[in-house]
Amino acid sequence: MTLASDGLSLSELDRRLIHLLQIAPRVAWSEGARILGVSRTTLAARWQRLSEGGAAWITVYPDIATSGWLTVFVEVDATACSRSRGEVIDALCARPEVLGLSETDLLQHISTIVLVPDWTTLERFLLDDLPAVAPAIRGVARIAVKVHAEASHWRLDALSAEEQSAAASLSPGPMRPSPRQDGDDEVIAALIESPRASVAELSRQLGAHPSTLRRALRRLIAEGQVRLRCDLAPSLAGWPIERTWLLSAPPLSDDVIAARLRGLREVRLAATMTGAERLGITTLSRTLEDSISTEQRLLEALPGAEIRGRLIHLRTRKRMGRILNDRGQPLPWQPHPQTIGGLERRP
Repeated sequence: MTLASDGLSLSELDRRLIHLLQIAPRVAWSEGARILGVSRTTLAARWQRLSEGGAAWITVYPDIATSGWLTVFVEVDATACSRSRGEVIDALCARPEVLGLSETDLLQHISTIVLVPDWTTLERFLLDDLPAVAPAIRGVARIAVKVHAEASHWRLDALSAEEQSAAASLSPGPMRPSPRQDGDDEVIAALIESPRASVAELSRQLGAHPSTLRRALRRLIAEGQVRLRCDLAPSLAGWPIERTWLLSAPPLSDDVIAARLRGLREVRLAATMTGAERLGITTLSRTLEDSISTEQRLLEALPGAEIRGRLIHLRTRKRMGRILNDRGQPLPWQPHPQTIGGLERRP
């Protein structure tokens, strides 16, 4: 990783390490060294520079598809709001329920992703908290009915097929969800605070036996109660163009829609939603021209769907609960370091 005049750039080893962590975010450096063919100290030092420099980071959050939490896409029109757009953005970014926020090519519009644990919390946020944050605000909320793809599945594509297979073998296989157990909240909160902390470090912090903690971590991840995701600034990834399409529902089953969208590398997020536009798809592209080609591939993959709306995300201010700078990198200070969408350490 080097520091250029316009910001950070990634070496080939940096890209391979990030791809490895996208597949296995908690891989031991000894295992990672075996897969990538370098020393464990080299990997540890590389990750320290990447994370401290804001080039890449790991986030812990409820698995959107299996946790039962509600995901809501809220488009805010700040034109008539009594506060400035900047004040509205700062106030929304400070809310733990607001998982993501970006400014779009609809210049007075703010695009947000809200994550809440239940319907009551959603009602309170939309009907009480949001009007208090932004008086006289206008907008629309589209509630995700089913999430077909999300950004933890997006890959940098820097590893060989053999290396990807070796990394995938380190992750626990899926398990049927079970009721939350005593101590799970504390384990999740500790992971949010330090996603790559070792079992030994977490056991000392929580006062739990290492074998007990190891089983709890494996169960929580395998059951989909939490998901770990390695992110990096899209500009560093070489995919700086982020766009969202709103489409009518194609005459296809949810399983077919999910399979076809996951087959498109550009897809970062896709969900069936409430409202007139039943399908929302967000993609990354290398260039604006590539994004136009992506639109055509989306329509070919989903015959019968019609484009109802298009957005270009010009500046992302918050991603997965982290407030970002103008280059899409996390700020050193975060307002809710132990909170993702209201998932937090409990006293």
